[in-house]
Amino acid sequence: MATTQTALALTTIAAPLTKIELPIPTPKGNEVLLRVTAAAIAPFDQKLRDYGLFNIGSRLPAVLALDLVGVVEGYSSTISNELKTKFPTGTHIFVQANLFNPLGGGLQQYTTVDPTFAAAVPKSVSDVAAASFPINAFTSFASLFSDEGGEHRGLGIPFPGTPGAEEFDYKGTTVMILGGGTRCGKLAIQFAKIAGIGRVLTTAGKGSKGELERLGASVVFDRGLEEGKLVEEVRKVTGGELAYVYDTMSTGKDQELGVKLLGGKKKGFFVTLLEGEVDEGVLKEKDVEKWQMTGVSGMHPSAAAVMWGNIGEWVGSGLEGGGFKVVEGLDLEKANATMDAYRDGGFERIEIHQDFKMATQIHIVTVGKDKQKEKDVLTRLTKDVEKQYTLVHVAHCESLNVVKHVLTSLIVPPKLLICSPNIFDEEQEEIREIANRVLPDMKLVMVPNDLDLKDKEKSQGLLEYLKEQVESRF
Repeated sequence: MATTQTALALTTIAAPLTKIELPIPTPKGNEVLLRVTAAAIAPFDQKLRDYGLFNIGSRLPAVLALDLVGVVEGYSSTISNELKTKFPTGTHIFVQANLFNPLGGGLQQYTTVDPTFAAAVPKSVSDVAAASFPINAFTSFASLFSDEGGEHRGLGIPFPGTPGAEEFDYKGTTVMILGGGTRCGKLAIQFAKIAGIGRVLTTAGKGSKGELERLGASVVFDRGLEEGKLVEEVRKVTGGELAYVYDTMSTGKDQELGVKLLGGKKKGFFVTLLEGEVDEGVLKEKDVEKWQMTGVSGMHPSAAAVMWGNIGEWVGSGLEGGGFKVVEGLDLEKANATMDAYRDGGFERIEIHQDFKMATQIHIVTVGKDKQKEKDVLTRLTKDVEKQYTLVHVAHCESLNVVKHVLTSLIVPPKLLICSPNIFDEEQEEIREIANRVLPDMKLVMVPNDLDLKDKEKSQGLLEYLKEQVESRF
């Protein structure tokens, strides 16, 4: 396997991304190695590039695009068996990359991710479509249902099946989502509907009314209304009783609208995505708690467990993440143009699609007593099949005693184990048993005894035999 890869990286704050070479990362802890197939460039990436949010400038180079999809290629040696079982090699997963890992984004060929915050891509959904979900979906889910995250928490509505749900009156609850036409707004409407919330109010442009009602909005208010008129119209619907407001788009003093909409006998809860200014005295007077959401899965572990445990099924059943345009490959010019457009007020979402037209890669472990002879045969075999396959000899076991240790310690699980003819039959059977138990998906080739590595003629026969085995099994 190659040791380096191409990446589009942030190397200087407030400057365009550049194309660089980076090492292919090694997964650690509970991470998997992911071959990236799709990644979304979001407005947040532009803010990271141009303004250095989260002090990212201290961790350059950085690879952006934290919404990503890829194929599981290997595991950390210490990953939990639960995650290995949940996401076998070859599984396509969509995942929220770690914001605080500067080299964890999707604008590269390989990355490492913690699949705790991931789900398998449904068979009915393309990788590029799945890439539109991770951050926006989690951000809106946590904004509605998380009570974790300290000052970055959500509204704290208990999701059905979680603590507090049995006592919660879903049908009698009203939620206002300001900015229902945004991606986060549309997802919040759908999540509120899934949770069974009785009345979902939202604001949007007149052209979005039909779409948002289809997604689950009970009432769509025209966002173009003068503020006083909008407050009046909302109170006609709520009777002045509104305890939950989620604001997906307001900044500065515009956030005061959300506080004005809240009212009634119950305490008010107000969650925003962006920074704003609301008078602390007004919040205290109206008994309103205000938080700014940070949609990082690790900050909201309970909400993350629920969402990532269900998001695959929801997406497969029709959850909508919003439209997008596909760009093929790691196109530096188009990636920067997308971020420039966000900077200049544009909204078109771009999904980067990668399809490596690579030969099938096969990691091989050999077992035998003549390491050099077996290496020579594999070198010849690699040359013979190089147009179809990339063979990588990752380990050799000279004795039965080390087979299990080698198979369980490799970061990328081998796909083929070749047992040479100089191993006794009873040892071959024991090796077969170990391999089937440790890596049941790995192919086994037990070379017949009449194919001798030391005999030149038979060595050619062995080469042909191995070539036939590779071609028939892969």
